[in-house]
Amino acid sequence: AKNKLAGKLDMVEPDGNFILGRILPAQKSSHIVSELADKGILIRDGNELSDVGKDWIRFSIRSKKDNTFLLKGLDEVLTEHP
Repeated sequence: AKNKLAGKLDMVEPDGNFILGRILPAQKSSHIVSELADKGILIRDGNELSDVGKDWIRFSIRSKKDNTFLLKGLDEVLTEHP
């Protein structure tokens, strides 16, 4: 799954149930969050988190089905808006 997002999202090794990722090339996280929300996927905008900024997103680890849906949505949105 991580390979599918290679060159689009640089993920930090998870600590707990959350994954922090930097959008590559630097895009505005607010746009990615909005696009994913339109697909029914809710993630956190880096602007809402301390110590990160507009090119970061955070999402939680869930069921295999939910994670597959999230990764597909991320791939679509990051491909549409390189």
